[in-house]
Order: sequence, then structure tokens, then C-alpha cells
Amino acid sequence: MANNTRGGKHRGFVFTSDALLAGFLAMSFLLILSNSFNNAEVEFSPVATLRQNAEDALAAMDKLGMLKAAFSQADAQTNNTAAAFMQTVLPIQNAANLTIETYVFETGASCASACRIDGNSPINGFCTCSRISLSTAASCASSQCLQKAVATRMFYAYTNNGDSLGRATLEVWNK
Repeated sequence: MANNTRGGKHRGFVFTSDALLAGFLAMSFLLILSNSFNNAEVEFSPVATLRQNAEDALAAMDKLGMLKAAFSQADAQTNNTAAAFMQTVLPIQNAANLTIETYVFETGASCASACRIDGNSPINGFCTCSRISLSTAASCASSQCLQKAVATRMFYAYTNNGDSLGRATLEVWNK
């Protein structure tokens, strides 16, 4: 019987130099790429954090129906509900000013008697029906307002008066 060196007990892998070079280059590329991702600096901006807090608070108020309640509730009831909610949802170091305005679409030349806050004539077809403004703290001093963020959210409601739009503006600053 002939001695078969290929079928014997000694098995191994043979790599050519081009395969070793390609593997080395691939590993180097992956190592450089992973280091560049790990060293990427995350930009931290206090104003961006404030803006995110304001947007989150408005989104939560909208999802819970608190903004649409401005169309049906009395101003005092809306103020109490919104003020209590803002104090629970915003971080304790933030102060805020919330303004909710409601508008009704008017096809005529003049606004209904209940919707004449900004005058008798519709502006672009809309009349301002209510403007609610409340704060969780006194207005910010100039030194505090250096880092201030404003978020705005539009919302829609169908009321007895017809199609209605609302705009909530939340200003947030550090106490």
C-alpha cells in the first residue's frame, strides 16, 4: 500500500501570503473604524436639553388631551390642570411659561363675539378665541434667560364652533 500523505493523520491549513495580507488589512480597517466610533464626542448643550424637556412636556400634554381641553374648559380650570402637570413633568430645576391660544376658522368678514381677542377681523381666516398664559415661576431674570428654550406645538380640535386650531408655546429655563 502506498503512503498517502494527504489522507494521513497530519492535517493543516495553508495560507498564502495574499490571504494573510488581506486578513491583516481587514482587521486593521475594523480596528480603526471601531476606535473612531468610540472616540466620537457627544455634544452636550444645556439649551438642547431644555428644548427637549419643553417638547416632551408639550407632547405629553397633547397626548393626554390637556391642550384640547383648552377649547372646552374654563380658563381657570385649564390653568390649574396645566400648572400642576408642568410641575410634575418638568425637572425641578426648570421653570416654565406656557401660553395656549385657540383659533376658530371664520369664513365671514368678522369674528364671532366670543372670538375677538385680536380684533374683529379674521387674520388669514382665523379668529383668536382664547389666550391662556401661566408660569411655574416668576419671569426669568436676564441672567437666567441666557439659556432658554422655546417649543411650540400645534393641535386640532373639532368644536361646536367648527374647525379649531390651537397653538401651545412653552418657554423653559433654569431656575
